[in-house]
Amino acid sequence: MPDNTHESGLFNCRPVIDLSTGIANAAIHPNANISVVGSRLKVEGPSPLNGIYFSDGNIAPIRVPDSAISVNNPKKLTFIAPDLPPGDYTLHVITQYTGKDPSKVP
Repeated sequence: MPDNTHESGLFNCRPVIDLSTGIANAAIHPNANISVVGSRLKVEGPSPLNGIYFSDGNIAPIRVPDSAISVNNPKKLTFIAPDLPPGDYTLHVITQYTGKDPSKVP
């Protein structure tokens, strides 16, 4: 998996851990619990675009169902990985969470 470090005025995350193996920033196994640690990660707000997605640049992004998210905090997300075809993916967290008011545009 490519480097997943992303920092901006909105959020940052590192590492992404497959809890079935305990290995960070590597292969993600289908249906494994995945942990993402960072800041401003909480999936929140009224936009239907808010959520956790995997994309590989070739197919439409694959959304993690909201029901698969077990921990949804500003500093930590835990969710069940979807069954993805083999490949390299980028993890996207789309949220309106700002720490104060969930009114920003996703």
